[in-house]
Amino acid sequence: MSKQRKLTLLFVLMFAANSYGQSRGGGADVVVTVRQLSRVERRDVRSETGGFKLPVKCDVDGNIYLRPGGSRLGPIRKIERDGKQAITVTAGSDVQWSRFGYFDVDGGGAIHQLAYISGDADPYILHFKADGTYASRTRLQPEPGLRWSVYQVASFPSGGFLVAGSAGNVADSGSAVGRALTVVVSTDGTIVKEVKLVDDEKLRGMAEKGEKGLVLPGAPEANLAIDFGSAEPAEDGNVYVMRHITPAIIYVISPGGEVLRRFTLDPLPGSDSAGLLPLSLHISRNRLAVLFDDNRGKQLIKVVSPTGELLATYETPTGPDSPGAGLACYLAEKERFVFLGRTDEGFVSFDVYTPR
Repeated sequence: MSKQRKLTLLFVLMFAANSYGQSRGGGADVVVTVRQLSRVERRDVRSETGGFKLPVKCDVDGNIYLRPGGSRLGPIRKIERDGKQAITVTAGSDVQWSRFGYFDVDGGGAIHQLAYISGDADPYILHFKADGTYASRTRLQPEPGLRWSVYQVASFPSGGFLVAGSAGNVADSGSAVGRALTVVVSTDGTIVKEVKLVDDEKLRGMAEKGEKGLVLPGAPEANLAIDFGSAEPAEDGNVYVMRHITPAIIYVISPGGEVLRRFTLDPLPGSDSAGLLPLSLHISRNRLAVLFDDNRGKQLIKVVSPTGELLATYETPTGPDSPGAGLACYLAEKERFVFLGRTDEGFVSFDVYTPR
């Protein structure tokens, strides 16, 4: 069963305000006002129609990167921030690719994407130049006898990558939940260090027991805390890894594979958080924006510092005007959020929101 999400999204003109008690990363309870967002701009992208898959990314210049929905072989599309020019990012044709996955855009605009070749069990990282031109590929080779499914990749500003996924024995039937495997790899694909994250065995046990939100019907090997997680590089030189569970668990990992910090982020206190799961993580100027969604129209965006201190909370509306899950870009200098939407004519749109 495919683990890719295909989402077609609509966005809104105005939001309702409220206030809730919220726990900071350090654990002290404070009262934080949930602020409204207003759409201040919409740019139609006439070159793009239909849905798209998560993740959606942006670079430091505000250009948007997406994968069109409908096929796991769909190429990445780089769309300039004005929505006028799009570039197709296509892998080399010397081999037959079976599927493409999560991708990262580094500080120089180069793109790095996870992929598999037909008939080859080992995953690859594909590398593209900033203009979308295919450059090279790096084969990731786990230890012999290990079956490695990769779900996130992020590039360290100093070089090398963090790759997160799950692993099991090749001899397994595919019905067992694999152990989390998060590693730092060099630019040639060599595993530099395996990063042990303290919550991963507990999350694996929860998935094995069928914990709601961590499993997929028909995919007993799935652990959505890992599969639907996020990984993002930051200007501080580290990579931030988020597990897909509430409260969100975020780890700060150095280029050498050291876990510098761990903190949790709860969208709302207590039972008010029921069903809200972290869908995406975006980092700008060392501020983290996490989008929570309950798949029924309720959403919150939490903005925190690199240590987990809560800086702001934004709420989206429910009902038919819900903005959906396509948060593409967070621009901290102006506190702007760019979502992907869809116009009445079926074109993709860039919808820009700021706090009232």
